[in-house]
Amino acid sequence: MARTSWELTPTDKSSVKRLSYGLDISRVTASVLVARGIVDEDEARGFLKPSLDGLGDLALIPDIEPALARLNDAIAHDEHIMVIGHDDADGITSTTIVFGSLREIGADVSYYIPDSPTEGIGLSEDIIDKFKASGVSLVITVDCGVSNKSEVAYASTVGIDVIITDHHEPPDELPPAVAVVDLKRHDSRYGFRDLAGCGIAFRFMEAFAGNYRKIGTPPTLEGMLGMAALGSYADRVPLQGENRIIVYHGVREIISRKLIPFSTLRSHIWVDDESTLSEVLWKMVPLVGASRSREGGNLGCELLLATEPDDAEEVFSQLVMELEKKREMGRKSLGRVMEKLREIDSESPKGLVMRVDRLPGKTMGYCAARLTDTMNKPVVIVSMRGETGVGELRSPKGFDLVEGLRAHGHLFTDFGGHKQAAGFSIKQENVEEFMKSFTLYLDEKVDPKVIQKKVKIDSKLDVGELTIDGIKSLLALEPFGQENRRPVFLLESLHRDVIKEVEGTRRIGEVILTGEKLGSEDGWDAGEGISMVVSPFREGSIKAVEVIDWKKTK
Repeated sequence: MARTSWELTPTDKSSVKRLSYGLDISRVTASVLVARGIVDEDEARGFLKPSLDGLGDLALIPDIEPALARLNDAIAHDEHIMVIGHDDADGITSTTIVFGSLREIGADVSYYIPDSPTEGIGLSEDIIDKFKASGVSLVITVDCGVSNKSEVAYASTVGIDVIITDHHEPPDELPPAVAVVDLKRHDSRYGFRDLAGCGIAFRFMEAFAGNYRKIGTPPTLEGMLGMAALGSYADRVPLQGENRIIVYHGVREIISRKLIPFSTLRSHIWVDDESTLSEVLWKMVPLVGASRSREGGNLGCELLLATEPDDAEEVFSQLVMELEKKREMGRKSLGRVMEKLREIDSESPKGLVMRVDRLPGKTMGYCAARLTDTMNKPVVIVSMRGETGVGELRSPKGFDLVEGLRAHGHLFTDFGGHKQAAGFSIKQENVEEFMKSFTLYLDEKVDPKVIQKKVKIDSKLDVGELTIDGIKSLLALEPFGQENRRPVFLLESLHRDVIKEVEGTRRIGEVILTGEKLGSEDGWDAGEGISMVVSPFREGSIKAVEVIDWKKTK
C-alpha cells in the first residue's frame, strides 16, 4: 500500500508534443523534459547533447590569474610542488588531475593524501612540517583547504606558498593563500558554482594548459575529463549545467579511451554494451575510493595514474580487497548504529542527533546517509575517541547543514562541507552542549516539508508504453544522478492480469518488476485495480523497472 504522498508534476501536452516532434524523441522522453522545466527546444537539445563549449569562461574563475602566475613561476624555477587532496573519490580524482597534468610536463611534483581518520582532512601543521622537510615550496590543495585558515598562515611562516582549489562553502574570512580558487566565493563572477572538487581541478588545469602553451608544451589532459566524471558522480553534485557537461563527456571518455586505468576498470566491473552510463559510473566509483591512505599515498590514485597494464592490474587487485574490507566495516558500523538507535528516543520529528563512540571514521558518513535515506530527516552521528571526536551530518534536500554548523561554530575545532553533507571535529567537553543545542536547532529550523515523505512523478505512462524500446528511449537523459534522477512514472488503474509470473519474476510484457511486493499477501486481490509508481533502470538494467509504491484504485 502507498506509504508516501504522490506528487504528479503538471505537464503541458502541447510542449511535450512540440519537443517530441522538433527533436525527434519519444513522447515519454519529452514528457520527462517538460516535467523538469525544460520546454525550450534549444535548451532541451543542449541538455540531451551538451557541448563542452558550454563550460564557463576560465578567466572568470576566482583568483585564477595569481594561481597560474605562482604555478608557472614554481615550474620555471624547478620548485618542489606538492598536491594535497581529500581521501574520497572526489579528492582522489582531483589529485590525479592536477598531479598527473604537472607530471606530464616534467614538473617537480608529488602528491599527498592524508588519512582522514588519523591525520584529518586537508592541511595540518604536522603535514606542513613534513612538506618543508622534503623541500616543498608550493602546495596546491584540491577538494580541501578553504577552511584551513590557520594552517595556511603557518605554511607562510615556514616559507611555503599555498594555492587553494576547493568547492566547499568558504568561511567569511578566506585563508591567506596566494590564491583561493573556489566558485562558492561570494565575489565569484563565474556563472556556475556547483562544480565538484575534481571539476574545479579540471578547469584549473585547462586554464594552466592554455596559459603554459605560451611557455612550453602543455599537458594533453588526456583522460582527465573521465577522472572528473568519476569524482563528480561520486560526490553527488547536481548533474545539471556544467556538471552534466563534464559527466556526459567524461563517462564517454572512460568507455572509449584506451587509457590504462579506464581499460583496467572496464575489464573487471562486469559492464557490457547494454550497460547504462550510470551503471558504469556507480560500479567504478567505490573502487576508486576504497583504500585508506598510507604515508600520503593512495591506491586509488596509483590506479588512476598507472601507465603500465601490469601495474594497474596489481593495484586493482589490492583495491578489490580493500573495498570488501570497507564494505564489511560499513556493515558492522551500521549494525552498531542501528543497535544504538533502538536504545534511544529517535522519535524527534525534525531530526536525529546521536552518539556512537569509536566508529571507524570512514564509515560514519555512510551510516548517516543510510539513516537519512530511511528516516527522511537530517541525521547527525557523533563518535568520540578519547578526548576528541568527529561528527558526520546528512540531510534531505531543503535544509542547509553548513548554516547549522556555522551557528554552532564556537563548539568545533573544525567544520565544513555542503548543504546536504557536512562534518566537524569536536572536543569532549563540548559534545553534550552541541547535541542538545543542535537538536533544538533542528526542531526550530527544519521545514516540515523537508521531512515529508513524497515521491515526485514526472508523467503518467500508458501500460502500452512500458516497453523495452520505450525505456531505451529514456537513455537520452543519462547519466542519472543528483538533480537528474531516474525518471518516475505513474501507471494508473492496472488490473491483475496485466502482470504475469515468468520464471520467478513479475513482468509487464518483457519488463521485469522489482522493488515493492505486489500480490494477495499485500491485500491486492483478483479483480481489484491498482496504480503504481515506477522508475526504470533499476541497478543499471534496461529490463528492470522498480516499483516504488502502489495503492488500490476504486
